[in-house]
Amino acid sequence: MKTIELIVPCYNEESCVKLFYERICEVFYVERLTNYNFTITYIDDGSKDDTMGEIKKTLAYHNSQLSSGAINKGCIQYISLSRNFGKESALYAGLQKSTGDYVCVLDADLQHPP
Repeated sequence: MKTIELIVPCYNEESCVKLFYERICEVFYVERLTNYNFTITYIDDGSKDDTMGEIKKTLAYHNSQLSSGAINKGCIQYISLSRNFGKESALYAGLQKSTGDYVCVLDADLQHPP
């Protein structure tokens, strides 16, 4: 199964992290991309809110769903930058770490539908 990796730069996006995850799950489990695996790589670009905490909660939730058998694919990972370097640097950090067969960049705020 091919993997689509989503690079998601985040700066003060605590209210969007879980919503983004839920929307991606809809796309990969219900809609058009059921034959693909996915990796979400969140990059916290030195957020001043609890973006990193929300990323960790979403990761824990996803892993619990995997271990219970409720879902059968997907991976969530993150990069936490020490301070705000800007969106381009956050994207670069995510692209450097990417290993997917296909790589896509999406904003966490869902202004562009997955």
